[in-house]
Amino acid sequence: TPEPTPTPAPPEPEAKELPAESIITNGDFSDGTTGWSREAGAGSMSVVEGDNNYLSYTGRWNQWSTVNRVITGEFVETGKITVTADIYSADPSVQRAQIDVQYTDENGTVQTMEQSTAITSGQWCTVTGMFTLPIDVSEVTIRIGTRGPAWDYAGDYCLDNVYAVYVP
Repeated sequence: TPEPTPTPAPPEPEAKELPAESIITNGDFSDGTTGWSREAGAGSMSVVEGDNNYLSYTGRWNQWSTVNRVITGEFVETGKITVTADIYSADPSVQRAQIDVQYTDENGTVQTMEQSTAITSGQWCTVTGMFTLPIDVSEVTIRIGTRGPAWDYAGDYCLDNVYAVYVP
């Protein structure tokens, strides 16, 4: 397994106006890491401040070490959630960005819907995942991360301009 390459400071991402109907607040990290968490507490998450703040996630222990956002509300069967984010990694072994939506089914089992998109190292890439809920739920967790050549590979990455739109 290759060793992750530390992420040098990326160019500052383009500031974007996030949609008012987004079910995610603080997707521009203007309020630091408020509302955001790390999967299993792995790694270190911090906000790089500047003209346009962004989140830096370093020291992950595998590709399931993701940045998470829990959202509560009334989400109905066949409701659609579209998640968009700008993601950056300087590590050439990071090949894909992954967006997951998790929910708990009627049996109490956590289910994960996932989509991944190829990204180019060394530049900010906009990625989108579109998900249709199979049941009514009152909470979803949006997870955003990267994937490398193996499950235990975990390159550092940065996020900005994260939003999600829900359509019942």
